[in-house]
Amino acid sequence: MKDQQDQGKGKVQQDQVEFKSKLKLGISLDGGYHIFDEDPEFSSDFRATAKKLSKSHIGFFELGILSATGLAAMKKGKKENNRTDAYCVVKYGPKWIRTRTIVDSLSPKWNEQYSWEVYDICTFITILVLDNAHVQGGRIAEGVRDAKMGKVTIGLSTLEVGRIYTYSYPLLQHQPSLGLKKMGEIQLAFRLKLLISKFDLLHTYAYFLHPRLHYTSPLSRAHTDNLSKQAVMLISKWFKQAEPPLREEVVNHMLAVRAKLWSMERKNNL
Repeated sequence: MKDQQDQGKGKVQQDQVEFKSKLKLGISLDGGYHIFDEDPEFSSDFRATAKKLSKSHIGFFELGILSATGLAAMKKGKKENNRTDAYCVVKYGPKWIRTRTIVDSLSPKWNEQYSWEVYDICTFITILVLDNAHVQGGRIAEGVRDAKMGKVTIGLSTLEVGRIYTYSYPLLQHQPSLGLKKMGEIQLAFRLKLLISKFDLLHTYAYFLHPRLHYTSPLSRAHTDNLSKQAVMLISKWFKQAEPPLREEVVNHMLAVRAKLWSMERKNNL
């Protein structure tokens, strides 16, 4: 009896299922565009997403992060003892690097060297200096963020090939009430090395800056902005899982997420 009842229920369920229609989906990944995760005016990469469309690198950029002097005290008070725990984050293309944190020093010395492959001479490398708010033991207040102390941007097209530069750059921070405030200086040493001749280097200026699809089938401004926001969200999510994690506010400072937001001050300066 039970078997007959189960079979009867199965027949009723089959009778209730009706076929309506089919939905066909076509999904493709278009890697012919470059999605900007940073300010396009100071971009470090213009290559298409698809690696097959990328040309071989034309040289290397070598950077030495030496030290910083005269840093402002970012942690003030009796318990904090007016200190700064500084570290640097550098971005060029898809490669990010992070230096170690020098604890309790207004004149930190890193002496760290890094290198990047260069695919386009008309690009920029960005060095960001921050104060680490998560290095001390004990309980950390909720919502504490690493504070930005300054940013340095270097254009590779302005450099002489093979020359070693050793410069001290001021770290400036915009404050609503005080305007630009100097937060200290950072000492950098860097060099641009190319694997191509000067004639071939000159010939690179005849190429399109962006991938071909940006000219033949350009995306709308709204579509481009939406893709850029998604790229920043993915980068922030990926770095949160790194060890040590690179927090969301650091990614936003590096990529200048708030740089294009409207403000009364920007309106008055137009």
